[in-house]
Amino acid sequence: MKLFIDNKLPAPEGWTLVTNYEDAITTVMMESVTAISFAHDLGAGATGTDIAKFIEHAANDHTLPPITWGVHRANPAGRAEIIWAMMGADRAWNPPTPAPVAE
Repeated sequence: MKLFIDNKLPAPEGWTLVTNYEDAITTVMMESVTAISFAHDLGAGATGTDIAKFIEHAANDHTLPPITWGVHRANPAGRAEIIWAMMGADRAWNPPTPAPVAE
């Protein structure tokens, strides 16, 4: 499933729309989400950043498989926060391989 998180824009064809934090988290945890596109501002309450931080924590706890992601709408600060959190998730999903030690 591809998840489109936005409270103003319709989801593109083939994407599932969620408009708030609670529905996004429920969907991420209960469905097989393969891709997410974020908006930051979701009206009153939690933001796209809050969703990204939840995903980052779940990735680090190894309770969520890898998800591809992008940010389709956000103020500059919100975009940076989402990217920062999702890069943390990416590091958990794809930890760097240590270089071999020379003998």
